[in-house]
Amino acid sequence: MNALVGTAESWISLSIVRSLAKHGIKIDCASEKNDAISFHSKYCGKKLHYPNPLVDEENFVKSIVSYLQQEEYLLPYFTNESTILPISENRKLIEK
Repeated sequence: MNALVGTAESWISLSIVRSLAKHGIKIDCASEKNDAISFHSKYCGKKLHYPNPLVDEENFVKSIVSYLQQEEYLLPYFTNESTILPISENRKLIEK
């Protein structure tokens, strides 16, 4: 099983990464920041980047859709409003 953990710059996401990995789930991390804390975790596989959703929501959503199409993820995890709201608003597109 694979999981995509976004908002990889947050401590919450790092906790999610560690917890999922302990259950044998492969983790890819995504962030708008190049030096996100979860990128340094030994459990982080791919380090994916997306545009700042507050600045470029359309391309943020396109990036997430692209990542979800490239790999079969159990579930994408995001931990703040700036990422959760655009994902929620584009749920039908992302669910495909």
